[in-house]
Amino acid sequence: MIIREKFRNIHPRLFCGRNEIENLRRRLESSDELKKHIDMLRKRADSLLNVEFLTEEYANSVMSQHGKFYEIGGQLENFVSCIPFLYQLGETKYTEKMREALLFYSKFSAWTGPANKFRKIPWQSELSTTRILTAFAIVYDMMYDAFTEDERSIFRSAMMNLGIKPLLADWLTPGERVHALDSMGHNWWSVCTGLAGIGLCAIYDEIDGSLDTLSDIIRSLGMFCEYDNEPMLNKVSNFDDKGMFYESCGYFNYGIGEL
Repeated sequence: MIIREKFRNIHPRLFCGRNEIENLRRRLESSDELKKHIDMLRKRADSLLNVEFLTEEYANSVMSQHGKFYEIGGQLENFVSCIPFLYQLGETKYTEKMREALLFYSKFSAWTGPANKFRKIPWQSELSTTRILTAFAIVYDMMYDAFTEDERSIFRSAMMNLGIKPLLADWLTPGERVHALDSMGHNWWSVCTGLAGIGLCAIYDEIDGSLDTLSDIIRSLGMFCEYDNEPMLNKVSNFDDKGMFYESCGYFNYGIGEL
C-alpha cells in the first residue's frame, strides 16, 4: 500500500497539509512581506470573479487533438492558483465562483479535443485532460469542506469519468490502452499517467480499488524511468547513463515534473 491509512478523510493532502497551513497563518501575523504576497493573490482572485466560462461548443470549435480544451485547463489553472489557497486562509469570498466553475465543466461530455475520436484507434484523453483533471483535484482537496456531499459526488464523477478513467484506459490499462512505452514513450506518457494518479490521490478514499490502481501507476512510472530501448521500433532509451532525457531539457522538465 503506497498511501498510509492515516491520510484517509483528511484534507488538504496533495500539495500541503494542515500543519503547513497553520504555520502560514502564524507567519502572516508578523510578516509584512508575506501579507503583500497574499494581497497579490486576492487581487488575482478578484479579477477572476467576472470571468466567463468556456462552453463545450467553444472547446470543440477547433478540429485538433486539443481543440480549445487546453485553454479551459489554463482558465482553471488561473482559478486554482489563488482561490483554493485563499480558502484555506479563511477567505470564502471566491468560493461560489469556484463552485460554479467545477459544476460547469463537470457537465462536459469529454475533456479532450474533437479530433481524437477520428483517429484510427480513437483516443479518449491527452494533455488537456490532465490539465483540467489536476485543477479539479486541487480544488477538491483544498476546498473539500466548502462543498456539499452532492456537489462532491458530481465532482468525483467528473474526475473519474472525464479524467482518470479515460487517461488510464488510453495510457496504462492492459488490454485497453492505446499507448505503451514503445509507442508513446516520451513525456506525454508520464504526464498522462502521473496526473491520473494525482487526480486519484484527491479522491482515493472514496473510490473502491483506488489503492491498487495507485500502486499500478507508481510501478508503471518506474518502468518509464527504466525504459531501455526497442531497436525493432527504432526507440532509444528514455534516459542515458547520466540521467539525460532523450527529447530535450524542456521535455524532461515537463515529463518528470508531472511524474
